Amino acid sequence: MRYLYSVVRFVPSPATGEYVNIGAIAGSDETGDWSLRQAGNPRRARLFGPLESLNAVNAFMNEIGSRIDRHALMQSDEVSEGWLRDLHRRHRNVVQLSRPAPVIAESAEEALELVLSQAIPEDQGLGATARGYTTRLRLFSELRASYRRVNIPPSLLRERISVSAGGLSAPMDFVVGNGTALQLTHTWSFQIQSTDEVAKDVKSWGFTVERLLRHGGTVAGENSPVVPPGAHIDVVVAPPLTLPQEAAYEEATKVFDDLGVHAVPETRAADVASEARDRLLADGIALDLF
Repeated sequence: MRYLYSVVRFVPSPATGEYVNIGAIAGSDETGDWSLRQAGNPRRARLFGPLESLNAVNAFMNEIGSRIDRHALMQSDEVSEGWLRDLHRRHRNVVQLSRPAPVIAESAEEALELVLSQAIPEDQGLGATARGYTTRLRLFSELRASYRRVNIPPSLLRERISVSAGGLSAPMDFVVGNGTALQLTHTWSFQIQSTDEVAKDVKSWGFTVERLLRHGGTVAGENSPVVPPGAHIDVVVAPPLTLPQEAAYEEATKVFDDLGVHAVPETRAADVASEARDRLLADGIALDLF
């Protein structure tokens, strides 16, 4: 799949043109999959320029990250290849972006992995700390890539849709099926600062899912599968890293347990996709497995 990326640069003195790469943005209009990655170790950037300039860079990264997150939740502002090109044109001071270029990858996260392995020196830490924390957007990208790896075609996989039951509606990242929903999947990250908000969101989501499991429901869009009572629902989660996050996670886990929803860590996203493939095959739907 073709993705477009741009490397984010910290340029303390635009007159000299010296810079240090601090992260990258990647995405695709075709898939709607976008992500942002920042170097895990900012030491080189701190040594490179004054603190006030670095604060401007951090503010830029936070603003772009928030915009991409809102886009992923379908709440917002346009995020597109045209938007990325516009960022490249407009930012010419302490924050600059390389000219957007294509890269072939399975997801935006994979594109960033490829790009930053070349653009960021090893001493800036591109291992597990490169992400700092796992966003729901990253979980979504990883799960989408897992579905593709088991050859589930787009015609059987609906993304970022709304499900309705008993007058309530809730978001669902993926619905797998043809005529009847065989698997519904949503992602949740507990590696965030606003733990109270995610706990509230899970409870609100749970109200609709409870009705969905009890009475069945519908999926938004034409020719969408019907959700039968007792439908199989999975959640893929990024588990907590801190004590406050742990408290929110425990609340959410109780909701999942009460609903009978299957919660798995992000490391098992591939298992969720494999299960979806098996359910399609058991339902008599032929897939190209080779």
